[in-house]
Amino acid sequence: MNTNNEIRLHLRFYKEVNQDIDSLRQKFIEFTTTKSSDYILKIKEYHIWINIKGSKKAH
Repeated sequence: MNTNNEIRLHLRFYKEVNQDIDSLRQKFIEFTTTKSSDYILKIKEYHIWINIKGSKKAH
């Protein structure tokens, strides 16, 4: 594929939850230690990026 003609879009999802942000963030931090190799998590402050690898990713 010619990367000069490629546009990559990053989806953003927002979800309201009934937990405080610090406890929810801590759950994601704990998940990084037990996660599947199909996912890559990056946490910086209060932003969480989830990258899906391989066959789990739909094109």
